[in-house]
Amino acid sequence: MGVRLFYRSTKGLKATSKGQTFYESSRANLDSLQRSVEEIQDTLTSLNGHLRVSAPLIFTRSILNPAIRSLSSENVTLDISLSDDRSDLDQRAHDVYIRIGQLEDGDYYAKKIGQTEMMLVGSPDLIKQRYADGFVEADLLDADLLRYAQKGSAIPWATGSGLFDLNPHAKLMSNNGEYLAEAAIAGMGITYLPDFLAQQHLDSGDLVRVLPNAEPLMIPINILYFERARQSKALKRFIEVVSEQVSTVCPEGCQARAGEQARLRLVETA
Repeated sequence: MGVRLFYRSTKGLKATSKGQTFYESSRANLDSLQRSVEEIQDTLTSLNGHLRVSAPLIFTRSILNPAIRSLSSENVTLDISLSDDRSDLDQRAHDVYIRIGQLEDGDYYAKKIGQTEMMLVGSPDLIKQRYADGFVEADLLDADLLRYAQKGSAIPWATGSGLFDLNPHAKLMSNNGEYLAEAAIAGMGITYLPDFLAQQHLDSGDLVRVLPNAEPLMIPINILYFERARQSKALKRFIEVVSEQVSTVCPEGCQARAGEQARLRLVETA
């Protein structure tokens, strides 16, 4: 082409400004071609299509996998990226995104499919040893905090009554909720986890809730997508199947679902 599209550095390969422009225009043409293919496929009686999906790792393992198995039997092929990086959304690298938490403004469609309760948790041994008189909210100011972060920047914590940012010098930061859960179980500190991840550890006794009587913090689970895929039958079916799965597992937050199941077990036992 007679121009430099990439340059190399010690950090890897990166597009030049001309390379980025070429990528964006080529991607637009490929998207147009894909829409044309899908328009033809949508005239068929059977469902057929391909979706590039971006979803958080912990959500995929805990909730999304059954929906993925269902779609795979319906001739919908999926390319799953396990990420919740905001920059990935800005680049529109995928057809559909699942995001947990409040959304920022953006040029996309959003559909709320459920909600999850964020739970403040720690190991029972840690709470017993350090907070024998009981853990109170003021203890968060100097507690060892294990915080979720993206690209080294910690996500602010919140309560049901509002957003707050405290004790910013966390003992540990990670972009993986399962690792934060493991660190909390090991007694490294206090962390916030979504209920669909925390509940299994609460049931096993590896973790206990901290400030269990505080006002619950419920955050939304959304599916995001763009104009280019809005009319796709594959996307519509994906939204339908995933929404059904979330409503089954977490109709009002997974904690509510777990409590309902526990009550049913007690009734059956009685």
